[in-house]
Amino acid sequence: MDTTVTRSIPRWQVIFVCCCFILVLSVDLFSFIENAVLRPQTPVFRIDSAVLTQLDVTAGPELTATLDLTVLVINPNVKLGLDFYSIEAMLFYKMMNKDDRREVLLLAAKPVSPPFYVTSSNQTVVSFKLSTTGNTFVDQEKVAKPISEAKARPGGTVRFQIRMLAWWNYRRVWFNIGGLRYSKVLCSLLEFAFDDPITETGTLTVNSSRACVNDYTKFSQY
Repeated sequence: MDTTVTRSIPRWQVIFVCCCFILVLSVDLFSFIENAVLRPQTPVFRIDSAVLTQLDVTAGPELTATLDLTVLVINPNVKLGLDFYSIEAMLFYKMMNKDDRREVLLLAAKPVSPPFYVTSSNQTVVSFKLSTTGNTFVDQEKVAKPISEAKARPGGTVRFQIRMLAWWNYRRVWFNIGGLRYSKVLCSLLEFAFDDPITETGTLTVNSSRACVNDYTKFSQY
């Protein structure tokens, strides 16, 4: 005699599984349509102007510098606005005659902008100042000596880098789309010339790269 007991799956479980499958499928379909129609693009950062002042190497050697920077934040999206929650900027000294991107020295870092919004196909200007803090001691041969020689030499140049971390989101009319996004960009070559050996003010040279690119470097000083 067959004593096998057949247990049917409760109807509510079948309905629940079907609903979950439909929900996941709907989310994926919505994301596909959203990307196809809206064509979201990440923000673009570009250096508009920069002035380096109070650059000096004192006994120690200790480095002091102040950078006044203006950055263009560009929204390339035609149908989406960009909500920015915060931007953090970092100033690095680029050691001369070094091809390795890691041959840099972190001088200053701080949040530089309150939250702001950029409408579609538009841009905004973010201005800020980065200054070294006290006790910024540097290597004599790699940093102090090249800076002193560049300032004393007519037409001498000093190179710096700017890295920025930005937290932002897409906005469509009155609501945000998706989760919080994160961008890390590198403005790799800011070359400042000291035409007057006496002054401590450096101006951007024509060789300076004003475009910032996505930075994929894993850098231990972040």
